Amino acid sequence: MISSYSSSVIMVIISLGNKPLPLNYPHHGLTLQVPSPVFEGDSIVLTCGEVNNRKKQISFYKDGKKFSSSDELSSFPIQSALLSDSGIYFCTAASKIFLRWETSSEKVKITVQELFPRPVLTASSSEPTEGSPVTLTCQTQLPPERSHVQLRFCFFRDGQVLRSGWSSSPELRIPALATEDSGSYWCQAETVSHRIRKQSLRSQIHVRRVPISKVSLETQAPGGQVTEGGKLVLLCSVAEGTGNITFSWHREATGTHLGKKTQGSLSAELEIPAVKESDGGKYLCRADNGHDAVQSQVLNILVRSELCSHSSLLDVLKLSPWYPGSMRKSQVVSGISVAKTI
Repeated sequence: MISSYSSSVIMVIISLGNKPLPLNYPHHGLTLQVPSPVFEGDSIVLTCGEVNNRKKQISFYKDGKKFSSSDELSSFPIQSALLSDSGIYFCTAASKIFLRWETSSEKVKITVQELFPRPVLTASSSEPTEGSPVTLTCQTQLPPERSHVQLRFCFFRDGQVLRSGWSSSPELRIPALATEDSGSYWCQAETVSHRIRKQSLRSQIHVRRVPISKVSLETQAPGGQVTEGGKLVLLCSVAEGTGNITFSWHREATGTHLGKKTQGSLSAELEIPAVKESDGGKYLCRADNGHDAVQSQVLNILVRSELCSHSSLLDVLKLSPWYPGSMRKSQVVSGISVAKTI
């Protein structure tokens, strides 16, 4: 049986038995409208339009597979486009009246372009020394068509967020590195709308500790001499060395350990508040920051008795009426010999 239906499109219904079969009319007044270009994160709407306003069922297809069908809506929104949304799209419109028909649009290729490539993390130095600064940069680039898009960045070390988290700056400066800052670093870049986020590959940063060198020991006493009962200050210093340095002081002859200090500086002092005659002798210090300990040269300390430390004593002996001149001279020499030298 052949019948006709007049309403902008002439339909021919072929009956097979008692079941009418719809005929398909490709592209007859049906178009699929899509924006161009399309980038990751874009909000796009697929619109299936027809010349007339007959009641119909609209279906959308991607790569030959139906993914949406509606009796009311002639559009399909994609809130945030992904690279995987690329494909061949078309739509169909089917009648909802007794005389069944279906038309399809032309096929449209949608290519979702990358908004920005995976960021690359760079460091001003991959093996910085302890105490030195380093600048990390999270590098990526937006296309000219989306140069207005705002990005923000975040840096990580061994799973921990650095700085205060997300920032509009693609750089992070660490002013002074410590050995515990060694580890695996990476960064993330995302749009401020949170739609697109990408992560860099991981980079290893090893913070090198500068070993101790040129350890020296000195005292504030002129010529290494100190008066018995006075204060002795031993200053141990290094020319180079990073991190916390442990300084220790020792007597060479006995190996006596006099004291130890650990601090983040290149020198440290040990004070002996009241030295005795027995404190005279040879001293040394050691410095260690985790590498092999380095020892200073030996410093000889002379402790003078309090008698010899007073110049006025000589004047008294010279003017004393109790001793003849020859005796005064002898006594002076004897007085000088009181100085204790170890």
